[in-house]
Amino acid sequence: MRSFWFRLVALSAWALVTVAPVAAAPSDIVSPGSGLTLGTGWYLHETAAGNSFRWVANNAQIVVNRPIGSVKKIAIVAEAGPGLGQPKMTVHVLDRAGKEVASGVFDGKQRVRFDLPVSPGQDTSFTLRVDGGGKKAPRDPRTLNFRVFSIDDATSDAAIGAGHPDIAGPGITIADNWYPLEEFNGATFRWVNNDAQFEVKADQSGNRRLKLLVAPGPGLQKPTSFAISLRDASGHEIQKAAVRGLSTVYLSLPLAAGSNKFSLHVDGGGKSGIHGDSRTLDFRVFSLTVV
Repeated sequence: MRSFWFRLVALSAWALVTVAPVAAAPSDIVSPGSGLTLGTGWYLHETAAGNSFRWVANNAQIVVNRPIGSVKKIAIVAEAGPGLGQPKMTVHVLDRAGKEVASGVFDGKQRVRFDLPVSPGQDTSFTLRVDGGGKKAPRDPRTLNFRVFSIDDATSDAAIGAGHPDIAGPGITIADNWYPLEEFNGATFRWVNNDAQFEVKADQSGNRRLKLLVAPGPGLQKPTSFAISLRDASGHEIQKAAVRGLSTVYLSLPLAAGSNKFSLHVDGGGKSGIHGDSRTLDFRVFSLTVV
């Protein structure tokens, strides 16, 4: 059942705890062993109606402690408060430099996954921020924009979280004909039926190379060996490369200054409904970079 903060405003459990955000202890709403601690910007830990939480005015910090990989998956259970004046909110996650690395929408009390970029072995801090807010709550002088019930490690979650790095490298934008980003056995990829489109931005004209980590799919007639071709915006083939199993291939990439449109095409595919999946999975791409 959705929790309604406006019913809680009148409860004595909202009695004043503190009038300014303070540095938090590394427990309560954070699960032990999660590799996470709380930084500054949190009000004191509270309990009410069987719930444990911390209120936030804004800019509440989370610290990822010495992560192993380059992505830290976390799950946050939170909801908007009377400071926002509405049950729906967008939480922005900012890195130490103030750059947004992820955002998630909460509509009432919800659990949202965030996949945060980190440096292996180095503590990394992030800030949770919402837009707007600032309204005062009855019987409480604090600004209660939102509250967080729990922050957990979500390493075992199979779904892709907000902010998860895509397959495209710097300067490349994924366009049409790609299936959504997926993760399986620790690998991130996108399946393709055919003619997967992408754009490359270049400061100046010149010849570069497209580095492609690609694997065949069950939609191909001969999945053990196939050819993938790079085409320009008009459909003209620029270069073709043979693929056998999971392979790294390099394709010539002629660039003009500005935006350049390309697509990846295969022949001999189109089978669908394989292994209970209604999609046509001709091939999948794990990374797409300009070198």
